[in-house]
Amino acid sequence: MVLLFHSGLGWLTGGFLGVSIFFTLSGYLITSLLLAEIEHSGTVEFKAFWGRRLRRLLPASLVAITAVVLVTPFLSTAVEESRIRGDAVSAVLYVSNWRYVQTGLSYEELFASMSPLLHLWSLSIEAQMYLLVPIVVIAVAAMGWGRRAVAGIMGLGIGLSVMVSVFLVDGDRLYYGTDSRAAELLIGALMACVWRESRRDQGHHDQIDHFQTAVRATMFIQRWLPPAVLVAVIGLARITTAGSSWVYSGALAAFAVLSAVLVFGSIQPGPLRTVLSIKPLVVIGQVSYGLYLFHWPIFVWMTPDRMGTDGVALFAIRMTATAAVTALSYVALETPIRRRHLLTTPTSTRTVAGAAMVFSLLLPIILLSSYRTVVQTDQVVLATVAPVNSTPDIDVGPTSLRVVVLGDSTAENIARAFADVGDPGLGVISAGVIGCPLLAVARVYDRPGATQDATYCPDNIEIVKKFAKDIDVVVIVAGVANQWDFERIETSEIVKVGSDEYAGELRQWMEDLQALLADFGVPVLIFDAPITRQSEMVLGDEPEAVAAWNTVITALDDSWVSIRRLPFSQFLSDPNSPTGRMERPDGVHLDRDVAATLARQSLIPLLRKIYADIVMEMNATQCRILGSEQNWLLNLNRCRVDFTSP
Repeated sequence: MVLLFHSGLGWLTGGFLGVSIFFTLSGYLITSLLLAEIEHSGTVEFKAFWGRRLRRLLPASLVAITAVVLVTPFLSTAVEESRIRGDAVSAVLYVSNWRYVQTGLSYEELFASMSPLLHLWSLSIEAQMYLLVPIVVIAVAAMGWGRRAVAGIMGLGIGLSVMVSVFLVDGDRLYYGTDSRAAELLIGALMACVWRESRRDQGHHDQIDHFQTAVRATMFIQRWLPPAVLVAVIGLARITTAGSSWVYSGALAAFAVLSAVLVFGSIQPGPLRTVLSIKPLVVIGQVSYGLYLFHWPIFVWMTPDRMGTDGVALFAIRMTATAAVTALSYVALETPIRRRHLLTTPTSTRTVAGAAMVFSLLLPIILLSSYRTVVQTDQVVLATVAPVNSTPDIDVGPTSLRVVVLGDSTAENIARAFADVGDPGLGVISAGVIGCPLLAVARVYDRPGATQDATYCPDNIEIVKKFAKDIDVVVIVAGVANQWDFERIETSEIVKVGSDEYAGELRQWMEDLQALLADFGVPVLIFDAPITRQSEMVLGDEPEAVAAWNTVITALDDSWVSIRRLPFSQFLSDPNSPTGRMERPDGVHLDRDVAATLARQSLIPLLRKIYADIVMEMNATQCRILGSEQNWLLNLNRCRVDFTSP
């Protein structure tokens, strides 16, 4: 289910529910082992229990994390490196899920590419539960209580987890939180308390525990309910999407009950157990941990662009590579360590495991570049205009300009390029914020079936107001964030890209900006939006969405003397071409060296030329006039083309 979901083929849009089944199955297995050990020896050797878990989980996961870190500099952009750096550290420490709760999936990180370590959030929840559940079981055993007491505690934990899920409103917090997902594991643990698998001395038939006599009495249901539930689960995975509201309503605990029925059907004699005992499925089960670990990095980096194909053919290539890596890991690493053919003594095991964890923690910190992981909403002065007479040997060009660059992460990208040129005649204030449209909105629809809160975004009108008296021109570089559907703050109404409401909101925003700039005589230059490389995980990069935003830019240019369109897209190659991939490695943002070269050779000279042209036209039409205090002002009536045109 998970592999098909990650394939992007659309066959199982709810295949992520396979992780929930995994949680419930794991809760059952681990608790069964603990209860069996208590009933056999009267206690649980906690150190031995965790030693077995670490032998099973740690080797392959550290190899996977280390391999990703080593490959990242060759296959990822600096933006991706920054995220993978933090993801690797949190994965080694088994706290990935809480990292994603704290940092979220910001626009720039998501658009650059999904992290090849993102899937390890579920293993972090597993590890955390492996710590908590044994403590509960050991404490119950120490007090002389039995399965009923463990079952009661697990039931209480399920209730608390469901309550957390019901009252949480943050979708990411609910999906990644250990407390909100605990019910799915604890339902499996509760099932382990209620019945267990035992074998007759000769017949080897499974016998249901005395707590489940009602189930045993209904043999028809016992045999045919699990297959029916399997069909229902597959059907549910077929119609569910990542944005389905029920997933974020606490109903995953109810889904875990279905998972428990599947686990039951695998334990008891019946059609489901017979099917799942087919040898190829057993083999897949034996290597499933490695499949899960290695498939996602392979899927992330084996992109259609790199492989030259897509669809089923690409899925087949990805699965072939995944199977090969998984088999190698299982045969050469996992099995020898689990069976103690390697690391045969406790001392050697502890030494190597400790060294490996330290190495895996330090490697990403040392090797991968670090960008900020928290969205920076403050404006940054990247460059100031140098006095001409202080650097007489430097030609600052015909015009010294001070600009504030507004927009999203593409604005940050361009502002940084301007500053990297080191032009002493160009002052640059970067005011772009990742994931933020020009308008003040409540939410943006940035991912298929999901939204992103946008209330963290600053008010761009207020930013301009703050710097207006100290700048010569406002430069707007608004990329994909302005090509998303959005939700209004006041009414929660959804505004669709390309609609009349969309164009009207942007026209009104520009009207407000012009009114503010009237006291300062400052023009506005707007970069047009180039075609970007499309990603199945992000919205707004479709040609229709790009065209809708460019239509608004063109209309503003046509409507105002004080606004001019800058043809940014003409300088960029097809994002899917070899040159385009070099220019924009993630399909959207310019490589830093490429950006600086482009800014030096083309963008800054063009910026100065268009600025000179627009000021000349503003003066000629009396859109820009000199005030009584020898300050430049805008006559808004004359700045409107419909007023000044014949």
